Amino acid sequence: MPGHDPLERLGLHLERVGLADLLCSYTPAAQTSALTDSVIPPGLLPLVELFCLGREVPEADLDPVIVPALEDLTNAGFATRSGPRPTWSIRDLVLQRVHGLWLLAGRPSAQRTLYFGADSLALADRIPLVGGSALDLCSGPGFQSLWLAARGMRVTGCEINERAVHLCGVNARLNGVQDRVHPLRSDLCAELPEGSFDVVVANPPMVAVPPGIPYPFVGDGGPDGFGVILRIIEELPGRLAPRGNAYTLGVAAAGDELPLALDALRSEARRLGLRMRLTVTSEHGAGSGSTWDRAIAATSLSFEGSAVTQSSLEERTIQVSQGYADLGAHRVVFFFMTVAEEQHGSVGVLDVRSEHPQNHQGWYVA
Repeated sequence: MPGHDPLERLGLHLERVGLADLLCSYTPAAQTSALTDSVIPPGLLPLVELFCLGREVPEADLDPVIVPALEDLTNAGFATRSGPRPTWSIRDLVLQRVHGLWLLAGRPSAQRTLYFGADSLALADRIPLVGGSALDLCSGPGFQSLWLAARGMRVTGCEINERAVHLCGVNARLNGVQDRVHPLRSDLCAELPEGSFDVVVANPPMVAVPPGIPYPFVGDGGPDGFGVILRIIEELPGRLAPRGNAYTLGVAAAGDELPLALDALRSEARRLGLRMRLTVTSEHGAGSGSTWDRAIAATSLSFEGSAVTQSSLEERTIQVSQGYADLGAHRVVFFFMTVAEEQHGSVGVLDVRSEHPQNHQGWYVA
């Protein structure tokens, strides 16, 4: 019966008291940055402090229905209870309300390993409404799995990070879809039993990062951005059901070709019998000290725990720029990819970038 699971009861309670209405008044990105004490209704303050702001909250300030769920989160390693007058905290996670779903994910930082971001949302927007079964590769805290399960699909989520696997299970319970989401610790399909799926979705590490530049593993897609994506493509034959499709996305290194890895994709398409379509939505200049180079450099420094000073940022930006230049890349392109089976294999590129190069909208043209 719905609501008997402590975490499912928590999700229902948070919606009933209005936390969903508060969070949905902000964009997903702003939910992690714009909430301040001055805009939070007093009755919701303990909940927002605990689940959104990472503060300690006295147990006496919380509705008793929440405590069993916090105990479950503690047993899973995501919450802490301390002190003779007990207080609760959830320090490295933030609760968001996205597309009608509750999602606990890592608090934004260069060190986070429980990732959810703008690319997660953009990928979900590309997945058509179909029934049947789905495979979510690189599932992280489980947003794609939740999104698919909420639309009636049976989902297996594969993730190499054990903590993320546990958090995916927590999020499934929080949304009452635990009977349709099966989290599995697996390096892509390595531990997955044989079987095919109507939909395969993957939000992998997919940012093109020059060799030798330290970068968070949740984002590092290798020098051309296709390091993990090509491994996923290798797994698709036998995993796609008849008329099934796979969906992924990335930020690829590009020169005159879109992207540099286009020849490798064509070769794999012919060898594996797959039809691949890349939709390129935007680009950023790279390899010349650009804003993109500086952003990669700043993330790199933060990830390795170095101070981001003007001099350290300039030095790392030079390294990043030279790395892209050595690859022959003078830009990076944001793209989506759809893959299906096709006897002879082919690769098509749909280039929808704005004719105005200053319009860098990432996953959307406008």
